[in-house]
Amino acid sequence: MGCGGSKPKDGGGDGGATEGANEPTNDLQTATAKKGEKKKKRKGKLLQVLVAGYQQSGKSTFFKQLQIIHLNGWTAEEKSQLMTNLKSNVIQGIKEVLEAAEDLEIEFEGEDQDLVDLFEEKNPFDEGAVDDEVVEAAKKLWASKKVKKVWAQKDSLPNISCVNLDYIMDNIDRICEDGAEPSDEDVLRTRNRTTGTVELEFTFENKQDFKFVDVGGQKSERRKWSQVIENPDAVLYFTSLPDWDVPIMVDSKKTKMEESIEIWESVVNTEAFSDAIIILFLNKVDLFDEKIKKINLKDTFPDYEGGSDPKEAHKLIRREFAEVLPDGPAKESLQVHVTCALDTEQIRTVFNAMRGAMTERMLSKIGF
Repeated sequence: MGCGGSKPKDGGGDGGATEGANEPTNDLQTATAKKGEKKKKRKGKLLQVLVAGYQQSGKSTFFKQLQIIHLNGWTAEEKSQLMTNLKSNVIQGIKEVLEAAEDLEIEFEGEDQDLVDLFEEKNPFDEGAVDDEVVEAAKKLWASKKVKKVWAQKDSLPNISCVNLDYIMDNIDRICEDGAEPSDEDVLRTRNRTTGTVELEFTFENKQDFKFVDVGGQKSERRKWSQVIENPDAVLYFTSLPDWDVPIMVDSKKTKMEESIEIWESVVNTEAFSDAIIILFLNKVDLFDEKIKKINLKDTFPDYEGGSDPKEAHKLIRREFAEVLPDGPAKESLQVHVTCALDTEQIRTVFNAMRGAMTERMLSKIGF
């Protein structure tokens, strides 16, 4: 099971045939943000945080955690839409696996091929698309040796974005029951793409107002990042740890992590962010720690000598990102958190650490 993420279809990033204009996005979080805008009186200075990062890095999952921790989750109407999104992930996820099987030249025969044909005709965003026939077909395909073979390689395949498909399949009967409501874990594992800007505003312990702004990770959205918030107090940058060897769709010689480091370098050198606290989130550590047991980091980083030791591997990736930082206060004060955005208590702890750093910076600016 993995940390949350999303995959846009974009000329400059990673795309997939299952994505389209009707794909679920984060408009539920936008609706929640509007509730925060109704507050008439602020609790002191509004602390503004820009959340950026490479696509499928877990930014959306982090936002969901903030909503669970600070805004008491979702309304009944929002839960209904979230469950619809989760059900659509059944078809999205199976179609991605079947596309990956084709790329790997894995062929299906007999009844399995009939099931493959069924999914090829399905649009995950059609109303009622996930019916009893689809549920049974998904379970049969999921049990097949060929699908299992593909799924075992998911962390190194460029077109697998529904990384929580195993969780969904383990719970598919419950999820697809009439009238089912999503648990917090269901919501965290639902894949939905961030398009445009998503805002979340809340007051922490009736003392401090926060505004988090999530910007889309696809290439077409990145040029807008510095325009979203003027002089943010903090910039959070998310990257997916297990992407160290995953090629991007448009250039098989370049990995997602290499592109993420390039984007990170542009973020830390953006003039509009020069006074902000920069915090790096090395996310999906659960998937990363499992992956390094099977795939040697040394194959990608020849100088690495840490074997499958998670702590040494984390240090390596941290160095790769730190090396592109310009010398100065940003490099000296860089905060790095190794996270699984699915872990609510960990995100709560990380938020408190981040809040403390932002408060300290704010006080220092006014002479305390």
